[in-house]
Amino acid sequence: MPNSEYDNAHFFEEYAKMFRSQQGLPGAGEWRQFQQLFPDLQGKSVLDLGCGYGWHCKYAAQQGASRVLGIDLSQRMLAEARRRNADPKVEYRLCGMEEYEYPADSWDCVISNLSLHYVADIDRVFANVAKTLKQYMRSNVANGYGDWNFPGMNVCAKSGTSQLGGDLTSNAMFAGFVDNEEYPLAFIVVVENGGYGASACVPVLSKVLASCKSVLDRG
Repeated sequence: MPNSEYDNAHFFEEYAKMFRSQQGLPGAGEWRQFQQLFPDLQGKSVLDLGCGYGWHCKYAAQQGASRVLGIDLSQRMLAEARRRNADPKVEYRLCGMEEYEYPADSWDCVISNLSLHYVADIDRVFANVAKTLKQYMRSNVANGYGDWNFPGMNVCAKSGTSQLGGDLTSNAMFAGFVDNEEYPLAFIVVVENGGYGASACVPVLSKVLASCKSVLDRG
């Protein structure tokens, strides 16, 4: 397992002085935008790649996640995560995202914030994330959203909503990929103020994927 620069005492001491390290999620400049990408986590399992201090793990638990695993290469980071953001539903593990086993059909949601730029083989990580989510996302379509919306495509997908607060209707989201070598497609559909993800986004995606399939079938 490679070493983490965050286990360098001086480096970690300086990192700990940052506003985001002291204030948590409210002190992170990207949090307002990142928070909007989270789906409904009630009863869901969440994997956090490069969890750092564990802020996002604790947030997931507070949002109702049934199980959360945060992995990180840094022992110092994990020590802070256990001190600051311990929760009965959260496990912290010393492990790099390139070394993690990514068991198939295990996680409902995989997140990573400000960590992927450290990875040498990012394509491998993305492939492993797809593997660990694939069967769950495939089941969503086959048993929920309906394969009839995407004939001949073998779509794997997950819907979500982005809470805007106040009286505003949530943004609707639908993201996934086509598990078919003839149609190497990935997608994310966002409908502003669309409400529920699947009902707002599936009709849009159905038309888009049908057009893509027609183009690819013609070669």
